[in-house]
Amino acid sequence: MRMLMIVPLALSAVFVAGAMPAAAAPYHPWCARYFNGTGVTECVYDTQAQCLATVSGNGGSCMSAPAPYPSRAYGMPRRDRKHRD
Repeated sequence: MRMLMIVPLALSAVFVAGAMPAAAAPYHPWCARYFNGTGVTECVYDTQAQCLATVSGNGGSCMSAPAPYPSRAYGMPRRDRKHRD
C-alpha cells in the first residue's frame, strides 16, 4: 500500500523537475530577399557578410531585419491593472 502512494508521487516529481520554460526565438538582424519570382525573404543571418555570400549570384539583396517585438525584458512599460473597489 505504501509503495502505491510513493510511485505516483515520485513520477510527478520527475515531471515537475523536468519542466523547462520555452526559449525565445533567436533574433537575426539580416534578411535575404530573393527576386527570382518567388519573393522569398529569409531573416536568418547574423552578419551582412553571411547574407551577401548567400545571395551572390542568386538574384537577391540583403536588408536589415525589422526590430524584434519589444518585451518587458527590453524596458517596455508594464500596464498595471486598475482595481475596482
